[in-house]
Amino acid sequence: MSDLALVPDKPLTAKESLRMSLENVAPLINPKTDFASIKGKIEPTRDLILKLIDPFSLSFDTDLVKEEAVDGVRYYTMKAKVTGPDGRTVTGWGKCGTDEVGSGERADHDALTKAETRALKRAIEAKAGYGMVNQLIVKFFGGYEEPRDVTPKEQPSEARKQLLDRLATFGPFLTEDEKATMRNDVKVLDTAALANYVRGWEERLHQKGAL
Repeated sequence: MSDLALVPDKPLTAKESLRMSLENVAPLINPKTDFASIKGKIEPTRDLILKLIDPFSLSFDTDLVKEEAVDGVRYYTMKAKVTGPDGRTVTGWGKCGTDEVGSGERADHDALTKAETRALKRAIEAKAGYGMVNQLIVKFFGGYEEPRDVTPKEQPSEARKQLLDRLATFGPFLTEDEKATMRNDVKVLDTAALANYVRGWEERLHQKGAL
């Protein structure tokens, strides 16, 4: 059940509508392809940005506004304009240098694409009125830093077992979609991030009066 269900008779604001759409999109997100590590920081890929455009009924346009070379590094600055169903347009800016994406024939292309993605991210979040992409990063990775290898071990630690057991107790209060999302989330979270994840769910369920 969504938090929005607590106010069923009240018309949704634009911001609440975007939050509801984000809940619908979350199960479709693949952490392995929809995010990338840039110098140790987790950032969205263009694939993720495109997944956010359609459900929110947004349209966008991007332009290269500046290209420069400094000390052998080529920098690209992009401007993105995002328009919502209300007809209002917001603008976001993004910049990326070839030193962030590596060398090779695709360095300029990759830097340009990443600059565009950053611009679109900022514009979409400005339109939504909150950091939806940042929330997704925290949701799937527990933070903005590149996660350690969290491939499940055959014998999880006792601390992790306790956290997983705690999550299991939330089952009766969750929808099937929420359960599916939770199963996907725990696969990519290390124990420290999992602890924060459990606390987040506890707070959410307390607010609903379920715990």
